[in-house]
Amino acid sequence: MTKWWDNVNESTQWQDGIFFSLCGAYALVSAIALVQLVRIQMRTREYGWTTQKVFHLLNFVVHGVRAVLFGFHHQVFLMHPKIAQIFVTAMTKWWDNVNESTQWQDGIFFSLCGAYALVSAIALVQLVRIQMRTREYGWTTQKVFHLLNFVVHGVRAVLFGFQHQVFLMHPKVRFCIGFDVYSSPIFLIY
Repeated sequence: MTKWWDNVNESTQWQDGIFFSLCGAYALVSAIALVQLVRIQMRTREYGWTTQKVFHLLNFVVHGVRAVLFGFHHQVFLMHPKIAQIFVTAMTKWWDNVNESTQWQDGIFFSLCGAYALVSAIALVQLVRIQMRTREYGWTTQKVFHLLNFVVHGVRAVLFGFQHQVFLMHPKVRFCIGFDVYSSPIFLIY
């Protein structure tokens, strides 16, 4: 078995075959995802971008990029190491600037606050919409799911919005807020 692997590992024909097979497999999955996306869009145009359509779009993009990377693996591997080093150095400098800047940190925290508040508001709207339509069914799994999403993401938005006050709290209090308040409903959701 070891000898077989050494032969495969040293053979450029085997490596090219494997890379091109992966390229073909990813291209096939990408094409199937695109066909599914188009098929679903043609049937249910009136619903807009549903979760299923976004799922197929993301599968198309991700697997398409992987197919291109495996298809052009020679060019990817031939990238000069200095290019990668320049990129890493630039990213490190950028990260150091972001890490030391309170303006960047505040911006990131307030952006996360806004994003979580938006998700929480959407969950609340969905909960109210579903409740108005199907009041006779009581608390269904879907309604509980949206309620817990509203609570969990609302708490997260508040924590990111008041991040300066949260960081001033005693570490045990922060742990309880972060773990108990956030983790318990997430566990219930899934």
